[in-house]
Amino acid sequence: MVYSGYFDGGAKPNPGEIGMGVSIVDEQQQEVDWGYAYKPYGTNNEAEYLSVILLMRQALHVGINKIKCFGDSQLVVKQINGDWSVSAP
Repeated sequence: MVYSGYFDGGAKPNPGEIGMGVSIVDEQQQEVDWGYAYKPYGTNNEAEYLSVILLMRQALHVGINKIKCFGDSQLVVKQINGDWSVSAP
């Protein structure tokens, strides 16, 4: 079975309070798991990275070890795919 995972994170203001959310769906687009998290302070980019980490943890928690990931952060997507370099740890 092929699963898809969606992640998003944001800060308000930036930097400020951050929230992260994820959803995992099966081939029929039925949600099989979801999650969210909050931190009192961070940047938008930190929120996006923490959301993809949350997605990976949720997938492993329900026994999924192969998943297609989708997010709207060009920075996170390009860096994870190796298209852009990462300058910070």
